Amino acid sequence: MSVPRYFLPDHPTLQDIYTKEHLRELLVEGELSRSDIAVDDETGLGHLLGDLLSRAHPAPPPTAEQLALAQETYAEFSVDSPLPSVERFEMKEEEIEDQPEAVEAKNKDEELLHHLRPAWLSYPKTLLLFVISAGLTAWCYQGQHGFVYVLVSGSVAVLCLLSISLDRSTQDYLITNKRVEAEIGIVGRNSKEVRICDIRAIDVHQEGYNGMIGIGTVDFCSAGGSAVDVRFKNISNPHRIKRIVRELQG
Repeated sequence: MSVPRYFLPDHPTLQDIYTKEHLRELLVEGELSRSDIAVDDETGLGHLLGDLLSRAHPAPPPTAEQLALAQETYAEFSVDSPLPSVERFEMKEEEIEDQPEAVEAKNKDEELLHHLRPAWLSYPKTLLLFVISAGLTAWCYQGQHGFVYVLVSGSVAVLCLLSISLDRSTQDYLITNKRVEAEIGIVGRNSKEVRICDIRAIDVHQEGYNGMIGIGTVDFCSAGGSAVDVRFKNISNPHRIKRIVRELQG
């Protein structure tokens, strides 16, 4: 009986024919997602990768060494018979040590490429108030209209800058070689991410004032429809960000 083989019609880079074992390895490595479609090379039937790999996975037949070990383990022996060696049942020290190193090496493969935040110019009203307050502070100071007026207008200008800085610090947009992620919040941080290989649509929105100065919002979607998985809001040069992610997809 031949081993079933499958190909991935919708994947941009993986164009070979694979067995279930190969597909399982690609899924663990993050190259595939459970929503990808795998088509049987013989029958032409398509399957969701998650459903295909969740089916009963037949165990390989035992080797001659395993059969001999089982027979030796369960064989009857007399009182004077020596006990079987326990070395065969002990996991090698090298295998135990390699497991955390493999996990650490996999994590090191991910590299942060871009760290973005909303653009300063995406706060036009607050910036306008800052300019007015700063100008009024300078006018009161030069005209010697009183320390109170200088203090009040100067405080308003400083609060405007602090307000923008605080709001920008609560929104972090990250692009790595494997995923895009948005982190929102100050004390309680909420994050949403989607893997680069799972992104199906990238939408850019630029309207009104923001569109005129090159600021926009980028939406990343992993499936068809209007559902947005990750949103980069009010960032500079959004079309450049779209090109970067498309290049990472290959």
